[in-house]
Amino acid sequence: MIYQCFTVDLSSSPSIYLHHFAIKANMTSLSRMWSTKNVTSCKVNNIRQIQYHLKSVHDNLIDIGAENVFANEEYPWRVMPQMYEDHLKLILYRLRLLSHCADVEGAQDYVQTIRQNLQYLDKVLDAIWDEGSAAVEANIMNPDWRSEVLDMWLSIEGRVGRHDPLSVSTFIRNNDVEDLKSDPFEIGTPYDFYAFQ
Repeated sequence: MIYQCFTVDLSSSPSIYLHHFAIKANMTSLSRMWSTKNVTSCKVNNIRQIQYHLKSVHDNLIDIGAENVFANEEYPWRVMPQMYEDHLKLILYRLRLLSHCADVEGAQDYVQTIRQNLQYLDKVLDAIWDEGSAAVEANIMNPDWRSEVLDMWLSIEGRVGRHDPLSVSTFIRNNDVEDLKSDPFEIGTPYDFYAFQ
C-alpha cells in the first residue's frame, strides 16, 4: 500500500480535521474517535503541523493561538473559558508528548498505541475547538460556558484514567455510569486526577 503525504496550506482553513457537524458529547461519540486502524506517519505529520498555545487572558476567557510549524506562522485560533486553563495545558502537553513519541524505535504494537492515542487526542481537540467556535458564533461564549466534549474527556481522564474503548467500557461495566456524567471539576485540577483514581 502506498501512502501519499503532503503539506497543506492552512492559512485560510487551519484545521485539517475540521468537523462540519455538531458533536453531542457522550461516551459513545468519544469512543468513536478512537481508531483501531494503523495510524500512518503521514497522519502523524499532519497532526504535528499545527501546534496550539495558550495566550493571554481577558474577561476570564483565554485566547488560544495556533501555529503552522511548516509555514512558521502563528494566528489566533479559539477562545475558551479560563476555568479550563490547567486542563488545556494538560491536553496540549500530552499532544506534544505523543507527537514526539510517535516515531520511536521499538515494537510496532507500542508505536501504534502511541499513534492511536495521538490521533484520538487530536480528534477530541478538533471537536472541542469546533464546539468553542460554535459558541462564539452563537454569541454564547462567556466565562461560565461549558464544553460538553471537554467535560466528557475530563470525566474519563479523571475517573477512568485511560481513553481506549476497552478501558472505558470496562469502567462502565464495573461502576455507576453516572460517575462519568458528573461534573469533572468535582475532581479538581488535572493534578488531582491521578490522586483520585
